[in-house]
Amino acid sequence: MKIHGPFAVVAALLLFAGCGGQGSGEEKAQKPAAPAEKAVEDPLLFEKQGTKGLRMLEITIDGYPNADYGGLFLGDRLGYFADVGLQLHVHTPIEPRRPVLYVVGKVVELGVSHQPEVALARARGTPIVAVGSWLPRPTTSLIWLPGSGIHGIADLKGKTIATEGLEYQERFLEAILSRANLSLDDVTVIRPKYLMIPSLKGGRADAAIGGSWNVEGIQLRSEGLHPVVLPVTKLGIPDYEELVLIAREDQLGKGKDMIESFISALARGNRAALAHPAAAARAIEAASESHGERAAKGTAATLPMLSKNNRMDEARWQSFGAWMEAEGLLESAPPPSQLLTNAYVP
Repeated sequence: MKIHGPFAVVAALLLFAGCGGQGSGEEKAQKPAAPAEKAVEDPLLFEKQGTKGLRMLEITIDGYPNADYGGLFLGDRLGYFADVGLQLHVHTPIEPRRPVLYVVGKVVELGVSHQPEVALARARGTPIVAVGSWLPRPTTSLIWLPGSGIHGIADLKGKTIATEGLEYQERFLEAILSRANLSLDDVTVIRPKYLMIPSLKGGRADAAIGGSWNVEGIQLRSEGLHPVVLPVTKLGIPDYEELVLIAREDQLGKGKDMIESFISALARGNRAALAHPAAAARAIEAASESHGERAAKGTAATLPMLSKNNRMDEARWQSFGAWMEAEGLLESAPPPSQLLTNAYVP
C-alpha cells in the first residue's frame, strides 16, 4: 500500500487546492490531468495495473491515518486486497473536506466521508453515493480544555470554536448552541483544518468540534491535558454513521466489481483487526504518527465499532435526514434511495 500525505499527494490532487468554501467546488470540480504515461479520463474505463498484475485502486481517507482505519491497514498488510486483485493507493486529503471533491473530480475512485456530509452534498446535487458503512457509530465530539472557562454549552457564548472545515460540524454546532438559546452569531468559528487540535492546545480556540473521542480525545489525554470530551450524541445529535465509503454515482454500474471487491476485503480486514488488535495497532503505527500507548488505546476503543459487514440501515438514514430537516440544517432531506446503496455489500 502506498500512502500519500497532504503535501505529497499526486499532482492531480493539487488542482483542487484553489477550490472555494463548502459547495463551491463539488459541482464544478475540474477534471484532473492524467499521468503522462497513460491518458486516462476516467480510471474506471481502464484496468490500471499495479505490481504483480494487481489493479491499482485510488482511495482517499478522511484525514490522517488513525484507529478508524485499523481494518484497512491490517487487511492490506495481510494481503486481503491483493487476494481480490487490488493494490491500494491511499491518499490523505490536503484538507478534511476534500474526499467528496476528489471522488467527484475523478482524482480517486473511492473516498471516506461522513453520513451528514453525504446528505449535505447530495442536497446540493453532488453526484456521490454511500456504498458501504465504515464506522457506523457517531464519534464526533465537542472538546475543551481546563482553564477555558467553559463548564457547559451556555458558556460557549463569546468563545472561539475550531472546526476542521467540514460543513456538518458547523451544522452540528448550530444545533447544539440552540439548546442553550444561542446561535452561531454568539460564537466565533475558525476553520484551522488539520490544526484544529493544535489551535485548541495553543489557546487560539477555546473549544473544538469535529475531533473524535476515540482519536483526538485519547491523544489529548495521553498528553496529560485532561480534556472535557462530549460526544455530540450527548448534546442532542441523534444516531448517524460517522464514516461511510463513497463513490461517484456514475460508478455504480461499471465499477461494480471493483467496489464489491474492495468492500469484501475491508470487511475481512475489520474482522482480522478485531481478532488481533495488537497487530492492527502496529499496522496503524506504520501508517501514521500515532505511536505506542496512544495507538494501542485508540485501536482498543475503535475496533469494536468498525462495521463487520458494511451494511447501512436505510431507516436510520431516513430518521437522521428527517432530524436535519426539522432542525433547519437541510431545507429538504434527500431520500435514502439517493444517498446510499447496499448493492455492493457481500
